[in-house]
Amino acid sequence: MPFAWRGRFGYVSPSTIQLPWELSRLLPEGVGVIATNLGVRAHQGAEFDRAQQATEAAIELVVGEGAQAVVLAGVPVAVRQGYRGEQATHRALGERFGVPITSGMAASVAGMQHLGVRRPAVVTAYLEEWNRLIVDYLAEAGLEATGVAGLSVRSPAEAARTEPSDYYRLAREVVLAHPRADAIFIGARGAVLQAAVQMEEDLGRPVVHGTQAGVWWALRHLRVAPLPGGGRLLSG
Repeated sequence: MPFAWRGRFGYVSPSTIQLPWELSRLLPEGVGVIATNLGVRAHQGAEFDRAQQATEAAIELVVGEGAQAVVLAGVPVAVRQGYRGEQATHRALGERFGVPITSGMAASVAGMQHLGVRRPAVVTAYLEEWNRLIVDYLAEAGLEATGVAGLSVRSPAEAARTEPSDYYRLAREVVLAHPRADAIFIGARGAVLQAAVQMEEDLGRPVVHGTQAGVWWALRHLRVAPLPGGGRLLSG
């Protein structure tokens, strides 16, 4: 059977892609991913500057391989531009390469808007400086972060070693401290799907994260129904 007979999308990761990969658990049969990465090694401005400069070449690569839409992963890369600035960049890149383009962060915003979220609690892998940028990014998109906490990791490799329980514990603390939160946004590179599904069940709020939201956005563009099991966003 041909690869990706229902459609394929590109996925540009800021750093390495480790297998097994939870993204594959969210893909319906016949949907494929063409993935590449930008080689980011640390959560530092110079590393993200270099990544942004390499992004267009990465998009050209995955589109050349047949991607019909492109998701740019990486929360810090996205939020440095701000929501409005990043949206303008995506429009320009989409016009240049002829396919829709978004980031996991922008897809998360779109997903939360789709779910009617207005006041998400924010749980991340990151240091305070990145958390502040995430809050500002969400505010530009019309979302009020009710509480924010991060695990203070300093590199993609360190983020990849975090446990799902770390995010679960942090989310419970933030929601208990900020009961006005009507959703939870997880900003992370680590494997968070298991924790996100459990948070929804235990904390009674929708949970959105970049991998899940990127798949939701891409499947909408491919006109393919999502699989169950990825949380409320992919169940709607």
